[in-house]
Amino acid sequence: MYETTQSQAAAELSQSGKQAISFLSGLQKLIGDELRSTRDEMIDQARSETEIFNDLVSKLAQAHSAYDLRTAYELCGQHQVDLLQRNSERLFEHVRRSISATSKLFETESRP
Repeated sequence: MYETTQSQAAAELSQSGKQAISFLSGLQKLIGDELRSTRDEMIDQARSETEIFNDLVSKLAQAHSAYDLRTAYELCGQHQVDLLQRNSERLFEHVRRSISATSKLFETESRP
């Protein structure tokens, strides 16, 4: 009887170790995915900001009057607002995906 208890304890300990390794592996994948996503978003953000800045400089160089200057600032300002809106929507979608992935990770690992 004592041997059965030891066998059960060893089996439970082994199962706990497997679950911990599986959880840490899933967590590592989740963190890697987050880092890749963040990197891609930062590169895209820098590219978009550079395009807007280049567009502004180009429009300012072509401006021949105060009206043209105002129009250039308005257009580039609108591009900036559009970019901010897209980034906000992307951020919210990213947070939703992250919460879902984390939830699935805990759901999968909490099953016996």
